[in-house]
Amino acid sequence: MNVCVVNGCEKPVKVKSAALCAAHYWRLGKYGSPTGGGPDQPRSKTGVCSVEGCGKTHAARGYCSAHHKKYMRYGDPLGSPPPPQQTCSVEGCEKAHRAKGYCTTHYQRWRYHGDPHMTADALVRQRNGGKRKKRYRWRTVGSKKVNGEWRSITRLEHRVVMEETLGRPLLDSENVHHINGDTYDNRPENLELWVKTQPVGQRPADLVKWAEEILERYGDSTPLSV
Repeated sequence: MNVCVVNGCEKPVKVKSAALCAAHYWRLGKYGSPTGGGPDQPRSKTGVCSVEGCGKTHAARGYCSAHHKKYMRYGDPLGSPPPPQQTCSVEGCEKAHRAKGYCTTHYQRWRYHGDPHMTADALVRQRNGGKRKKRYRWRTVGSKKVNGEWRSITRLEHRVVMEETLGRPLLDSENVHHINGDTYDNRPENLELWVKTQPVGQRPADLVKWAEEILERYGDSTPLSV
């Protein structure tokens, strides 16, 4: 009977092309060497776990099932995982830990942007060359029932204020400008009605028609500013 070529191994050959037993052939495939992965553990001769003080039944490699699992996971039958992290590792954050040392918020930032400190505002500044994205106030103007649940209807506050001042809904071609540049300042005296540019196309007939619509709409009654 042919035996394994590994020195000291007397198990029968299972893979003839490699002249190895089943165990050493498995190590060859996993570690690249038939002796890789550490030395063989002696089998228990008493039928119980070889760990001192443990009287459980032997399962594999001289250990019971519990100590064998620890050996396979940590390389030590007495090994144990590190204590779980309780809070986020970001300085000043006391939220509960979720993954990778971060809370849910910082983990999501790290996952999507590669930096746990990358806030939405910082991301906008980074994409816009250091400029901050304009933000606006929203106002709840009503509610509606969706799938059996009532949900709030919100609109941009500066548009609502301008509509209340004009006494009519704004058109798609109209927008509201903040005179002092503060998009949170929605006082009527700080708002100015603007009209978008002429429609696409430069045919004289189209421009004349557009000019007539502008004169008819804003010529007498509607002020350009509130």
